[in-house]
Amino acid sequence: MRATIDALARAFSIGLFDVDEQGELEINGIFILGVALLFGVLRLIIVAPAAYRSASQYNRHASPKFQFIDDARAVRRGPSLEEIPSVCADMRASFRSGHTLPMRKRKEQLGQLLKMLKEREDEILDALREDLSREHVEAFYYDFALPRAEIRAMLRNIRSWTGRSLVKAFNVITWPSKQWMERQPLGCALVCSSWNFPFLLSLVPVAGAIAAGNAVVLKPSNDSKASTALLVKLVREYCDPRVVQCVGSEVPGNGVDVMQTVLKEKFDVIFFTGSSKVGKIVARAAAENLTPCILELGGKNPVVVTDCADVDLAAKQCVWGRVINCGQQCISPEYVLCHESRCDEFERMCSKWAAKFVPDVTLNGAMARIGGPDPESRMKAIAKLIDDAKAGVAGDTVVYGGTYDVKRRLVEPTVIKCGEKSPFMEAELFAPILCVHSYKTLGQAVDTIQAQMKPLTMYVFSRSAKKTRFLLDNTHAGGVTVNGTLTHCAHDRLPFGGVGDSGYGRYHGRYSVECFQREKPVLQKTRWGRCLGLGLLSDPSFLYSPQAEWKTKCVRAVASLM
Repeated sequence: MRATIDALARAFSIGLFDVDEQGELEINGIFILGVALLFGVLRLIIVAPAAYRSASQYNRHASPKFQFIDDARAVRRGPSLEEIPSVCADMRASFRSGHTLPMRKRKEQLGQLLKMLKEREDEILDALREDLSREHVEAFYYDFALPRAEIRAMLRNIRSWTGRSLVKAFNVITWPSKQWMERQPLGCALVCSSWNFPFLLSLVPVAGAIAAGNAVVLKPSNDSKASTALLVKLVREYCDPRVVQCVGSEVPGNGVDVMQTVLKEKFDVIFFTGSSKVGKIVARAAAENLTPCILELGGKNPVVVTDCADVDLAAKQCVWGRVINCGQQCISPEYVLCHESRCDEFERMCSKWAAKFVPDVTLNGAMARIGGPDPESRMKAIAKLIDDAKAGVAGDTVVYGGTYDVKRRLVEPTVIKCGEKSPFMEAELFAPILCVHSYKTLGQAVDTIQAQMKPLTMYVFSRSAKKTRFLLDNTHAGGVTVNGTLTHCAHDRLPFGGVGDSGYGRYHGRYSVECFQREKPVLQKTRWGRCLGLGLLSDPSFLYSPQAEWKTKCVRAVASLM
């Protein structure tokens, strides 16, 4: 249109046409006007396809089946099971093209994740409420505030966390030289998240992979349907499809087929959050391609309450940690080892705090509900454990609680005094049930902990630095909080991860970025040594063949300086 107006102005200026007394254009003016209009139409026909092609380059490496309909905000359908391999191939091609590497692109995508959280907060909280009946305060903190804080920290520190770092150290063998560490993204990353905190456990590793410069394939859990559907929709709406792609959410079933299909693909790094059973399957599949893994698994997390502990604080923290998300979190305190002299007091305090935290015995809106894979069967198994404890099976006793609703999948906070062979100690419960055992000596407590799988977290309540040190030195856990529960996982300067049965690898804060990149050492020999006539030092001839006695003496002399 601008070209048309310019042509008309030029025509008037040179007198090719004019307006007669009746206000009508002369014939020569009509001819020129037609030419100008034709020029504008032709320009539109020529420029529009070019503009469309330019916009389409945003998605040029994606499979045609997953192209945007309109622009980067348009809605797309997800890949079927058969189309997943082509999506993974597209993401590998995207990384090889260098699309994910520029710092501008990384910051842009992290900014889009923040924008998504800001603009769609209410939808996110409503989806979490629908899946797990979680209160908005709890859902906001764990699945909204924590990932937002992580992403903000990445944006603030992305250059220092991903840039090269100089190594300032003298080495007699390599001198004169300069050396540094190049931080490089690993490539195409697979992120498999869990159902219990669907946004937190998806967005934090995805953001870390993006900040490191990787292309990401996200496979969210199928067991949090509303949250997963919303997460996939928002990621496709806000993120560049050549940086992040979601798979599996539209495929019917429990996600097993999707997991098997995805694990057949070759990735450069795999980040998995879930059960130890599935984690072993992921590790075996990754081993086929020698793919590095970060496995965030579960376990039975112990609490040790010594004879000199603040028992009221210990009970309050343990019940609080067990009530959050209905006990369905991998860092929740599973069982308590309390010194026999304080055990009765601890049980009374637990009952007091459980009644304060959840005063409504009917559980109307007071508790999240049991979720996850096959939640009905899980709920029935939990109900049977509680009923057996009420009947005194295996020496178990219900100290507090024990109310449940199988139909609504709700469980009241419950405190169980366990016998020696309690079934509550056989597997991770993932329910708001706190098991209490007594011990005589710290050595007995350590033996009980060591008899279980290595936990993801351990909690110690004690006023004695000596006893705390004894427990830290003689037990293994992914992380420890002393005189509290859960809180070491929230500190952005502390890495979070498991050990042994509870997984390996770590993330949170800068570690969320580091686990998706590698440090490549680079040493560059400098030329100034030769320029100053120091060639003997910068390129010593005694290193080259043929060997001689004097060369051996030189090598020994240099080696003595190392």
